[in-house]
Amino acid sequence: SADDLPGVEAMATAKDNRNLQDTDENQILSHGAIEELKAEGLAGEHLVRVVVENSNTFLQKTPFSQDKYLKRKMQKYDLRIRVVRPTALSLCETYFAKSPEKTLHLRPDALGPLLGFSGIRAGCKAMVYENCTGIVTAAMAERMGGFGHILNVFVGTSPPGTEVLKMMNLSPVALASVVQTPLEIFTRLDNQEPID
Repeated sequence: SADDLPGVEAMATAKDNRNLQDTDENQILSHGAIEELKAEGLAGEHLVRVVVENSNTFLQKTPFSQDKYLKRKMQKYDLRIRVVRPTALSLCETYFAKSPEKTLHLRPDALGPLLGFSGIRAGCKAMVYENCTGIVTAAMAERMGGFGHILNVFVGTSPPGTEVLKMMNLSPVALASVVQTPLEIFTRLDNQEPID
């Protein structure tokens, strides 16, 4: 029977959320008033505290619902920024999510196998021809760590965008291992070979 179970009486008298309606009228402060408080410089936990104090239904909620409500308001009003050191993978994920056309829709899960199958490792000499804003070249430089040489060839008079290479915060040694070379130089070298 229910009388034999411990805590059933406490559960029967505990608060529940059955009669609470999630409407805008539960919050005394209007959206404009909250924006004014933000403009005055009130932010973070203080703003969340003011929002909670002006809620008609917060005290009627169960402890679980109160925690859930607080977490939701903290996410909305207490913005936090996490600074992360850039890696080739994180930049590839960001480009793929925000503007994949800049990296020719290179998927983050394809970048690792691309480097693995090409045999990129410390101490190797590699040549790369890419037009993915430098993500492949940057990943190669990151993997090699300045040990070896990367010949980044391009068509035309100036190298294509290598903005990712600049974003990576690579060491000067790793950056120096990347050499930008026009593809036309190989045709000149071929013409200078003596006829055998």
